[in-house]
Amino acid sequence: MKTPSVFCLIPARGGSKRLPGKNLINLKGKPLIAHTIKAAMQSGIFDDVYVSSDSPEILKVAEEYGAEPLIRPAEFSTDHVMIPALCMHVLDSLKEQGKTYDYFALLQPTSPLRNSNDVREAFALLMKQNAETLVTVSPFIQPIQRAVRIGDGVVKPFFTVEQMEKGEQDYEPIYSCHGAICMAKCDTFLEKQSFLLETTIPYILPSERALDINDAYEMAWAEFLLSHKEFSQKT
Repeated sequence: MKTPSVFCLIPARGGSKRLPGKNLINLKGKPLIAHTIKAAMQSGIFDDVYVSSDSPEILKVAEEYGAEPLIRPAEFSTDHVMIPALCMHVLDSLKEQGKTYDYFALLQPTSPLRNSNDVREAFALLMKQNAETLVTVSPFIQPIQRAVRIGDGVVKPFFTVEQMEKGEQDYEPIYSCHGAICMAKCDTFLEKQSFLLETTIPYILPSERALDINDAYEMAWAEFLLSHKEFSQKT
């Protein structure tokens, strides 16, 4: 059986409103983006690892850590461009260069606690189940059924009062879907233009490794977690 060809895409814009320059901020001795490049490289499953960015500084760091730089056009570098559109652009651009693959993975650089073992296990699961797409999910820390709105100065349950007042053991587990790891067959993605299909399978990532960094607090929390052996020694 032919070994499938696989590439990794790490999207990293230069702009960030809540945490300026976040992809290059030092986290435990290396730029934030370097942690994701390391996870991709050490997973051993990728033929190529690409970093797509509009920032020359990010692309330079990407090369220093062993990834191949992809210059991102301005039209794909705004706040309003969705990840699927960027993936389509990259797939089309690589195809124009004569580079075709069977599968690809998207790893968001803002999830530095996802490690190479997670990437390997996710791809093994994708292969074992012969699935077309996979996404990481993590349990909500608090039951989502206890969510509330505030309207006219008063608390209003988002669901029903009966649902809100159940014991935690009575709730159906609900998960958040995020971009720590997304995987797809290239042909399927080119056709469907999404990772989320009716047949998408989950890779359950523990909440503590699903941290998505968007502000200084989350960066500090990641620094704290990486100071502990259970995170720093896992590959």
